[in-house]
Amino acid sequence: MSGYIAGQILRIPLCQDSTGGATVTWDSKILWASSTAPTLSAANHCDLMTFDATAGTSTAIIFGGYINF
Repeated sequence: MSGYIAGQILRIPLCQDSTGGATVTWDSKILWASSTAPTLSAANHCDLMTFDATAGTSTAIIFGGYINF
């Protein structure tokens, strides 16, 4: 992740196909609660990842977790 502005909200929808089981390799700049990235939803479901870019640290911190839909 790059090119974001401090205070910017970043949203990334991630959808599984009918097979499911896909994974994401996350940028090391993201700090997750409990230091663990969430597991994506099952087949035919989507997750909405929401991030808040922090000021002056070049690090995106997870903001509000993710939504399974």
